[in-house]
Amino acid sequence: MRLVGVDEDRLPALVRAARAGGRMPDVMTLPLAAAQSYAKDGVTDPEAAARVVGRLARTRSPSVRWRCSGTVSGPSRCRATAGGS
Repeated sequence: MRLVGVDEDRLPALVRAARAGGRMPDVMTLPLAAAQSYAKDGVTDPEAAARVVGRLARTRSPSVRWRCSGTVSGPSRCRATAGGS
């Protein structure tokens, strides 16, 4: 895996070039506005992201419990609580 930091103002051009070249990254951390825009335009797959988060939640440490609210199409907020409470 290769980690590449990108200035936020360069992100749209880099995503366009990667998409045009068929070489989108497997994982991206995006600002919320960009994530919503890319999901709307079909650049990202929110359903796939939700499946990954769900799998991670099921394999979590028994001492941590995740509580999430929201939907794939709307805001989602998750927080971890220690001690499985």
